Amino acid sequence: MTMLISASVLLGFSTTYLTKEQLIDDPQSLPLAVHVHGLAFLTWYVLLVIQAILVMRREMQMHRLLGTTSLLLAFVMITSGLLVIAVQIKNGLEGDEFWAASSLAIFANLITFCLFFGAALLNRGSPEVHRRCMIIAAATGSGAAQFRNFLAVSDAYVYAVPTGILATNLFLVLAMVGEWAIHRRISRLYAIALPIIVGFECAMLWLAFTDAGVAMQSGFVDVMKPFLRFY
Repeated sequence: MTMLISASVLLGFSTTYLTKEQLIDDPQSLPLAVHVHGLAFLTWYVLLVIQAILVMRREMQMHRLLGTTSLLLAFVMITSGLLVIAVQIKNGLEGDEFWAASSLAIFANLITFCLFFGAALLNRGSPEVHRRCMIIAAATGSGAAQFRNFLAVSDAYVYAVPTGILATNLFLVLAMVGEWAIHRRISRLYAIALPIIVGFECAMLWLAFTDAGVAMQSGFVDVMKPFLRFY
């Protein structure tokens, strides 16, 4: 499952970020914070596959060693992601309709990634719980890639972010189907997490244009204001 998620992430960014024009010919077309976030993000997903292979080969010492690298990358992903999202929320508040509609939902993905990545770290002594939490973290963190995959096959720009964000949950459905096919049971963690995550994402999409949602966005931008100069 981690390989499938990571492949979809690389596919999503292969035509929009991982291009010669973007990274070599004109890297200054994007702010440094976006490059830091993007490269940390993509490296984390490549490392995720390597970690899964190490577990399959039972090379647990190397797996644990690389886990420290994964933690550092996740820290960079999260901190740079908060900065990038703050700038886009600010753009939405100033009239950019795309970011006004989608920033809270993308923020929801980052929050869920943080929660389940943290849960995976706390459950390193329980391999099955650790593995499932990592799968959930990887799936929910892939929303930005999934809406790019949607745009690759559709011109419906207005539906790209909602579709991409909600599509991340299909990986959890596939994981549940796989468990049922192999073990004739479904993990309670998946069964509980899936409806909560979907509900949270839908709530954040709905909140975008409400007074409460605008207040949340304004408050977040105010908190992040001292850091916006690093964008």
